[in-house]
Amino acid sequence: MVKRICTLIALVLFLVCGCEPQAAATVTDISGPDENGYYICEYNGIQRKYCLYIPEAQSGNIPLVFMLHGYADSAKGFMASTGMNKTAGRYGYAVVYPQGLTEKTHIAGGACWNSGLTNAANDDAGFLKALAKHLQQKYGFRKDAAFAAGFSNGAFMMYKLACEAPDTFRAVASVSGAMSGGAWDERPVSASVSILQINGTADTVVPLGTGESDYGNAPAIGGVIEYWRNANGLDEFEQASLSDKAKVYRYSSKKNRALVWYVEIEGGGHSWPQIQTAGFDANELILDFFSRCAA
Repeated sequence: MVKRICTLIALVLFLVCGCEPQAAATVTDISGPDENGYYICEYNGIQRKYCLYIPEAQSGNIPLVFMLHGYADSAKGFMASTGMNKTAGRYGYAVVYPQGLTEKTHIAGGACWNSGLTNAANDDAGFLKALAKHLQQKYGFRKDAAFAAGFSNGAFMMYKLACEAPDTFRAVASVSGAMSGGAWDERPVSASVSILQINGTADTVVPLGTGESDYGNAPAIGGVIEYWRNANGLDEFEQASLSDKAKVYRYSSKKNRALVWYVEIEGGGHSWPQIQTAGFDANELILDFFSRCAA
């Protein structure tokens, strides 16, 4: 009986879509690490690469964090500039740094992520989901504790993942980013994805704004935070100081485990926050946030 029902479903899909249902694309190993520290893999017929850090004396059943670089940066460069490996080692987290693809339609032609800002064809959300599954199977990382953090263009990609891959990523952290119109159009009515958003008030690359954003029909960051607070059903609020420059607005609920935190850095620019510049360490804050979500 079950087999007959499955056959009927497949027939309906064929008639409606004009094609047979296809399985989701997967990531397959090719080689690595190479002399530059990159692992090479293939997804959907396209070669991709990434850097991977696994803490010493850690094997399997540990959380996995994705770190997405900004526009025209590289996975290796982002790994070096953030110093996340050192912090992740203390927390017992594995970290993967995927490399974005070159956007040939952009005049600068830099490596980037398809975050919904343009009509790029790269299936980056599908690739990141498939890569998480691949690494979890290969190394035994926790399947219920995958997270993602990104800077700038990578930060915009966080909301794409929150909308398209909530079954893979339990929480995301967006640093110096916002929500694109493409991601906003895909937003769910309800959600169970925790959000950490960090912005500087003096960021001229991704300005905060007070009304509508410049990224399609998505609202400015205040409206984005309000949407995720409501979508996650969060009814409790508290405000605290992270430093003399930074405030954090925390939303939570006793009814579920989701969290939404918004950090605003007075005078902060378009950069990865550090003690010297913001009075707090973004790496520490991000992994502390993820740890609360992993419990």
